[in-house]
Amino acid sequence: MSRTALVHLLQRCSAVLLLAGCASVPTPSEPPKRNVILFIGDGMGVSTVTAARILAGQRSGQPGEENSLSFESFPNVALIKTYNTNAQVPDSAGTMTAIVTGEKTRIGVLSVAADVKRGDCETALARPLVTLLELAEERGLATGVVTTTRLTHATPAATYAHVPHRDWESDTELPRAATEQGCRDIARQLVEFDRGDGIEVAMGGGRTRFLPSTAVDPEYPSERGMRGDGRDLAAEWVAAGAERHYVWIARAAGSDFVRYLASTCGTSSSASSI
Repeated sequence: MSRTALVHLLQRCSAVLLLAGCASVPTPSEPPKRNVILFIGDGMGVSTVTAARILAGQRSGQPGEENSLSFESFPNVALIKTYNTNAQVPDSAGTMTAIVTGEKTRIGVLSVAADVKRGDCETALARPLVTLLELAEERGLATGVVTTTRLTHATPAATYAHVPHRDWESDTELPRAATEQGCRDIARQLVEFDRGDGIEVAMGGGRTRFLPSTAVDPEYPSERGMRGDGRDLAAEWVAAGAERHYVWIARAAGSDFVRYLASTCGTSSSASSI
């Protein structure tokens, strides 16, 4: 199946860790541009693009420098300044926050204002920044997060979570004081996301942040969950909806995974591997 077909399929299905039940998406009469997909090449600066351009050209039999990557021929191409308000060399937490909220902020914080110091739970609770994903959900649009890293990693997490420290991925990674003040870990914020009807698609890694420490990882028996609160966030998410699914890829599925996505539309809640 082509990438285009996969994109169309994901637009019809709901998912979390890696897949949830299918949901119907209303087709608006206008505007003609129905969907927006924001691709982030984490750390993809000018030097990285240059290296990729040359390598791609050389692999196609050219010297390399005269080659052009697909996105370099887009109608609109621009450069942006990547920095944090307190750092010249930024990290993905502050920069992704800028992309999805429109505001620059400090290094190491996720979708909270620039006056929130790293690790300052109390101020962070009072100074969240609204993200594009939250705005889309409030307007009734279907949303999703797909990543090659952990779902709780800084770049995907900035779209749905608000924390003063990017490393607060599970409850065991929060200081006790932050927990007592009411801060929630990133994994919990994903599952408890309450804007609109919730995130429809979430695909990525980081399963242990969603499982209790008593749970054996279903794919790697030598590993256990990381959560100290005893909660199984994946199970909680499935239980919250009639057509929700939680699955993992237990092997290199390729097109089989795409066929499984298609076959799950309209089935009941479950947890399984493919």
